[in-house]
Amino acid sequence: MDTLTTVSFKHHSVFAECKMSSVYPFKWVPISEDEKAEKFKVFPLETSVHVDMVKSVPGDVYMPSKYAEIAEKIYNFKLRPDDVWIVTYPKCGTTWTQEILWLLTHDLDTDAARKIDARERVPFIEVCSINTPLFNRPGLPQYITDPFTYAEEMPTDKPRVIKSHMPLEFLPPNLLDTCKGMYPYLLSLFCKDY
Repeated sequence: MDTLTTVSFKHHSVFAECKMSSVYPFKWVPISEDEKAEKFKVFPLETSVHVDMVKSVPGDVYMPSKYAEIAEKIYNFKLRPDDVWIVTYPKCGTTWTQEILWLLTHDLDTDAARKIDARERVPFIEVCSINTPLFNRPGLPQYITDPFTYAEEMPTDKPRVIKSHMPLEFLPPNLLDTCKGMYPYLLSLFCKDY
């Protein structure tokens, strides 16, 4: 049994089922008014990304409400065999890792890395679901407003490096069979002694 079939998903173990299905296996429902009220105590802005949320069924994964509009698009995202995906928890070295991987897949082109914004070089696939004033203003680049189309139109002469903070269950089901990914390697290193 490979590491991924043993990944625990909150109260459900659905990765194996998701991998076998081409039908989107999740529903996104608004959080309850009680949950909203609790979050509002900490984030006192009704439109806060932390208050205006949905959760997955199954799994109870909480996301900004706008994520429900793009969830299937992410799940059905067209993969390339040379894609490199960085799938991590937030605030655990993702940006550092994306810089290293982008340089490795682009012949250590430090000049390009200095000139081209990191978000442009490594699309953050669910970034457009972050519903904050920072991300809801006119004139934002496509890699923020429509990361799917942006990533699909990236040149094919070099591997794409794509990042996500989503659990594997919400990403394309054949991602680990098709692409290179950092998450399973790091997970196996972390979990080998447990």
